[in-house]
Amino acid sequence: MLTFLTRRVVISILVLLAASFLVYLLSASSGDPLAQLRTSTARNKEEQIHAKILQLHLNVPVGLRYFIWLW
Repeated sequence: MLTFLTRRVVISILVLLAASFLVYLLSASSGDPLAQLRTSTARNKEEQIHAKILQLHLNVPVGLRYFIWLW
């Protein structure tokens, strides 16, 4: 009985991780989070874009961003 429960818990954790990664992947590919900022007419637009890229970790691959988000 204990092995059955252990196996079910491990499988549940793996399914939860896979589902959360798929949802994160779909939300990450849904659009540009900086689209509104890119079309603005602010004076220091490039500095703001660069700061947001660093803040949102858009300069790293999606897989690594997922683990940053997960942490």
